[in-house]
Amino acid sequence: YAVASVADALSVIDIADPANPRLIPTATIADSSCSCVMNGVEGIALFGDFLYLAAGAEDGIQIVDITQPRAPKTRGSLTDAAGSNLDGAEGIEIAWPYLSVAADGNGAADNGLQIVDVSDPDSPTATGRVNTDAEDLEVVGRYVYMVGGTGDDLKIIDVWNQNDNASIYLNDPAGIQVSGKYAYVPVEVDNALQIFEVSHLETTGIAAGQISSGQLYVDGPSWFGGWADFFSGFNVDGDAWIGGSFTVASSNLSLL
Repeated sequence: YAVASVADALSVIDIADPANPRLIPTATIADSSCSCVMNGVEGIALFGDFLYLAAGAEDGIQIVDITQPRAPKTRGSLTDAAGSNLDGAEGIEIAWPYLSVAADGNGAADNGLQIVDVSDPDSPTATGRVNTDAEDLEVVGRYVYMVGGTGDDLKIIDVWNQNDNASIYLNDPAGIQVSGKYAYVPVEVDNALQIFEVSHLETTGIAAGQISSGQLYVDGPSWFGGWADFFSGFNVDGDAWIGGSFTVASSNLSLL
């Protein structure tokens, strides 16, 4: 199946035969015929049995249950209000259980990056936000890459530390895709594709014979089956268990 949003309606298309795609009439949900937020859908994200829609004309997001693709059902929705940044919602990405929504409300104070908790599909809740308008975004680990808006730039936001952000001016960026250690941004006015190297790695688990890193941050248990060499510093904020010898080559050892 494939989904599409046309004329303020969500449609499901049967693509079992790629040469003959068929619209499923019973699977169409129109904004005009439901109490939902689907007017001017600009972005769609999929996770499991749910679709997440960013509706710019209604300044909000809509959750759709597609457990039965031929009979989708609307679930919870959230619209722009005091304390949220959903004015002109456009780009949308999900890293369960959080949605990241980019809103570009023509320079309004309530647009930018909005994080939405969708762990309850019937009652999505606005959580953190950053006031900086944007049109599209990509989420990679703890980082959000956003482009567009009145600033016409690429913004990189660390959602763990929102004071540690970066931005680069671009002449009317039209979207963004991050793959591996590179971010690809088409720039409309310059008729060009801009490529940026993003040097961090974010993963929920890794097994490797050897790791070489300028900076390594581990949030959780870690196990080293062989040698672990740290040349410039080693900080432990919590308990540490050492099953063998522990050697300090420097004369500086602090135990707090």
